[in-house]
Amino acid sequence: MPSLRPKPLTERLRAFAEHYDDYARSWALDILARRLGHTPDAAEIERAVVEGKAAQQELQRLAEADRAFDCSFDMAVGYGLDATTDDERRADFRAVRGLE
Repeated sequence: MPSLRPKPLTERLRAFAEHYDDYARSWALDILARRLGHTPDAAEIERAVVEGKAAQQELQRLAEADRAFDCSFDMAVGYGLDATTDDERRADFRAVRGLE
């Protein structure tokens, strides 16, 4: 088993970081090839990248919509029970939820 002493570990992590793009590219191409059942050509790689970006953007949009709903004042039931105004209830809700 390789040594996990600080210096050798740091060297291994540095080498990994230096080659990370190569490792990531190799991994992604391997996954794509497995899904397609053959080695992808340039057009298939480009299509996968475009579709992946579109999927990521859609997931981001859905997450933002979910966050907006979860952080809306409609979800503030039970916050600011000791407050006397809506502004105080909103302030309590925002403070507890970390929105400020």
